[in-house]
Parts: sequence; structure tokens; C-alpha cells
Amino acid sequence: CIRDRVETITCKRSFYSAGQGKPVEQGLHGFSDASDLAICYVVYLRSVMESGHIEVSYIQGYIFWPKVTFIPTC
Repeated sequence: CIRDRVETITCKRSFYSAGQGKPVEQGLHGFSDASDLAICYVVYLRSVMESGHIEVSYIQGYIFWPKVTFIPTC
């Protein structure tokens, strides 16, 4: 189950600002899009801290620009 794998993710870097307390709610979000020119995705972490402050932290992203050959049309 993917939920079991998401609950065991660990990172060796901080995703929070100092002085905001511990996160009380977290969500891992992803977004992707594709067009004729590019394919991309981004994954980010949204955390609600004890202070009520909301933090959004970049996790990973990628952009792929395929080689496109345009055929001129009249």
C-alpha cells in the first residue's frame, strides 16, 4: 500500500523555519503537467505548525524538454 510507504519517508534536511514549533498537520502534494513543448512535475510538503503558521517546502521537481521537430505549415 502506498500509504504505508509514505508514512516511512525520512529526510536529512529541515523543512521548517526556526521558532514555529512542531508540525501538527502535514500533507505531501504533487502536481504534473504536459504539453507539446515540455513535461514537468513538482512535489512539495505543506505543514501547519503549532503556531498556526503554514509552511510550504519544495521536495523535488523535474522538467523534460523533448526534442521537437516543427514542420512548417502554410
